[in-house]
Amino acid sequence: MLQNLLVSMIPHAAGLNPRPFHTAKTSIPELSNPQKNILDGNLLYKYLDLNRVEKQELAKRIGSTREQLVEDILEIERQITHY
Repeated sequence: MLQNLLVSMIPHAAGLNPRPFHTAKTSIPELSNPQKNILDGNLLYKYLDLNRVEKQELAKRIGSTREQLVEDILEIERQITHY
């Protein structure tokens, strides 16, 4: 949910939408939506660069808190750096 809001809120390089670029592509059709299965870490980390008011607004829109979202993003970072 946060990723979807960030795609529409944050300006992107050359005005390009990062969604199609980071979508997993396979030659075999899948039953699930691949966009929903992969998180864009670069986009999520941009949340940490937002000012306090913007963080608060995004958190409120997805029914969370600013502190919880920051904690979740840092936990994702800890988990991926472990491997």
